Amino acid sequence: MDRARITIKVAGLALAAGLLIVSQVNAYIGDESLHLVAAQLINAGKRPYADFFYHHTPLFIYLLANLMRLLGENWRVAHAFSATALAGAIILACLYVRDLFVREGSRLAAAALAGLLLGTNCYVLIFATTGLPYGFLLFCLTAALYFTNTAGSTYRLFFAGLCAGAAVSSYLLTLPALVVLVIWVLRRDRARVLVFAVGVLIAFGPLLVLFIESPRQVAQGLFQYHLVNRPDLGWRYSLGELAAWFLSLQGAMLTVLSVVALYFRDDAKVRLCGWIALALSIGLAGVASVKTIDAMYLLLLTPFVTILAAVGTVEIAQRTSRHAKRVVALAALMYLIGLYGIKDAWRWRATYTDYRVVEAIGNDLRTYTPDGGEFYAFEAVYFAVQRVPPPTLENRFNPLSQADERLKEGRFDAVCIGSTDPRVERNALFRRYSQSKEVNLSGYTWLILWDRK
Repeated sequence: MDRARITIKVAGLALAAGLLIVSQVNAYIGDESLHLVAAQLINAGKRPYADFFYHHTPLFIYLLANLMRLLGENWRVAHAFSATALAGAIILACLYVRDLFVREGSRLAAAALAGLLLGTNCYVLIFATTGLPYGFLLFCLTAALYFTNTAGSTYRLFFAGLCAGAAVSSYLLTLPALVVLVIWVLRRDRARVLVFAVGVLIAFGPLLVLFIESPRQVAQGLFQYHLVNRPDLGWRYSLGELAAWFLSLQGAMLTVLSVVALYFRDDAKVRLCGWIALALSIGLAGVASVKTIDAMYLLLLTPFVTILAAVGTVEIAQRTSRHAKRVVALAALMYLIGLYGIKDAWRWRATYTDYRVVEAIGNDLRTYTPDGGEFYAFEAVYFAVQRVPPPTLENRFNPLSQADERLKEGRFDAVCIGSTDPRVERNALFRRYSQSKEVNLSGYTWLILWDRK
């Protein structure tokens, strides 16, 4: 085993420990609760699409459900799973980059830089260490890339298909990556493309079963919602989200250095990264032309552009041999300086609280809700106190949600709602409940109302 491989594995273990700490101490995104509640409902015997609304492909939530069945239904399990998967993605990216170089010094520098670029990316640290599927998706995409290009044996090609299929079976936006990999395998290993396809088909197993059982509901959740019902905040919002990623210091560096790699390095493995990054970008641009997109979707590009950026940096360093180490060190330093953007990204995209506060809100609502009664809150509260949400309220994006009607009729025993939410006045909530209090969370105020009049 060469020194680069040993160094990568030791550094990978240290990085995994660091990411695990981040996931348990500082990670929280409000939208992750949609996936956690879905896993909770699966463990309660319900099926996605047929029994509750879910607007993504289902493999990730089935994995979460089984993990939580074994280790407990809490956010820490989901965060640890994401952080571990992310660490695996970083290790595979390092190994992939290492194999692109011959000289020992270049191998180690490229691998270390790829790990740094991926592991300290602002959006990766914020979103891929939570109960969102991004940590798992980054692992699947990176593993599919790695096994496709090390497919010296049949089982590796099978795992490439399995991982690529698992990504799409957890998040439809990864479909362009699967298309590129299928074309790549068809052109380079046509005799064994069936092995790749079997892996993909196995990964799609849960979705195929659900579609056979409830084709109309699956179509509504995966297609009708995104094409018709999904809220559209306008092209200006989408443009701002794209700018937030590409015009940040880290995003700009990854983009420029990726172009440098593709220009200087005529290598099939490098070109494959470029094709996948381009395909994912075109897919996201297509979504942006129809509906709103968020900057966090660009997270799907990071394994490929960080690999390219590491290659580009080392290529520049090799062409300035006198200052090679300085070039690599300068690139790493500038990228780390770009971590200041995590504050802006957090303020722009992340929410105002964490699960410790969410649990406190949930405990208050349970106190104010009589046995057999129901309360209204954001999804994370239901998950934190292990309470099954009322029907149609398991996902705030459900186009058939009865939340407004039930608030208007005063059917909840207690309510937690944002103080600036227009539904407070529209539904005259202060006239419907005799008791109320405010909870201030990092500058945002939530109202808790109880004791129906």
